[in-house]
Amino acid sequence: MPLVSDLLYEKNQIFFALSETWLREHKDAEVDIPGYTLFRGDRVKFKRRYGRNSGGVAIYVRDDIAGTFECSLNFSNGAVEVLAIYSKPLELHIACVYRQPDNQANRSTSKAFKQAINKLHTSLSGIDNQNIIITGDFNLPHTDWSCGDIRKLPGASKDEQEMIETLNNLANTHFLNQIVKQPTHKDGNILDLILINNMELLHDLSVTEPLRSATHHYFLEVASSLSATHGNSQEEDEVDINIPPLRTLNFHSDDADWINMECKLDEVNWHDELRGLDPDQMVDKILQISYDTAEQHIPKRKAAKKQGTIPRDRKNLMRRRNRLNKIFSRATTAVRKEKIRTELIDIEKSCKNPERTLDTLKNKKQSKLSVKTANTSLPMRRNLARQSPVLDL
Repeated sequence: MPLVSDLLYEKNQIFFALSETWLREHKDAEVDIPGYTLFRGDRVKFKRRYGRNSGGVAIYVRDDIAGTFECSLNFSNGAVEVLAIYSKPLELHIACVYRQPDNQANRSTSKAFKQAINKLHTSLSGIDNQNIIITGDFNLPHTDWSCGDIRKLPGASKDEQEMIETLNNLANTHFLNQIVKQPTHKDGNILDLILINNMELLHDLSVTEPLRSATHHYFLEVASSLSATHGNSQEEDEVDINIPPLRTLNFHSDDADWINMECKLDEVNWHDELRGLDPDQMVDKILQISYDTAEQHIPKRKAAKKQGTIPRDRKNLMRRRNRLNKIFSRATTAVRKEKIRTELIDIEKSCKNPERTLDTLKNKKQSKLSVKTANTSLPMRRNLARQSPVLDL
């Protein structure tokens, strides 16, 4: 969970979809991420031997909009999972799909896939005028996504061809476009997809290669034109209750119209407004008139960014990890890549165990410092001894 929570907090993601979660009897509290609401679709375990003991999907939605979502579909047949959530205020339908790979021990046939897709089609068809986002791991390696149409590649089995056709029918029915055009798996296949019916909703798709120790699939990240505060006026009102009204205005703004505001206040007949009121009522009346007048001539304050809940040490590691990922993508030699991968693995271990983060990095820095000192002159050793042993991130 540290990896997922870091990814969510780092860029304040609106939602985060996960496939192959392996959740079964886990309590929600075990996978809780503060600030986000979890919707989960675990794999159904049948008494008969059908489907492997993995699977499952989940969607984390940021709390400020999570209250507008409700689950429209939660389906599993032991080989395919589909979880869909819908927000009426946002007119947004989000679905996450996981289809396990087919093999002799754990069958995942076109029949099971078609059953799940039909369920999703029924869920989508019941709502008009909606934005649709469908994502997940479909495990259809012999599919060509380079063109607008979905095409089958050589090597696809008859079963896989039927599944590709089923997905193509869903896309045509709901006017969906698949926007992932580069490999999402270490083997060079496009297995993880994003299908949308509104091309203006998502943009700036990035595919990031994670640590192999975490997953063989890459992370897909997209920016959205979605207004995250839409339909959340009730929550905003609750937040503003404890804030003095005049504090919501930006009196330092260059756009403040002081002259007209002063004229409006001069027009107020204060004797009439305050006649017959006790002192407390007078204060309230003065503040209310002042606010009503100022609101017309003073801009609103911009909402302050929430303070992050990630410890400083973890944030430093996250920044370092991001820089190393960028360096890794540009590295050309195997030796260089291996060195970066080793450091990334160490950072990942430190993130999973925050209590040893600083100790681990300090010890490594101190050991490097000791090696340097052993091969330098006395003046240089004195200078090195004055250096802080903390790793510069």
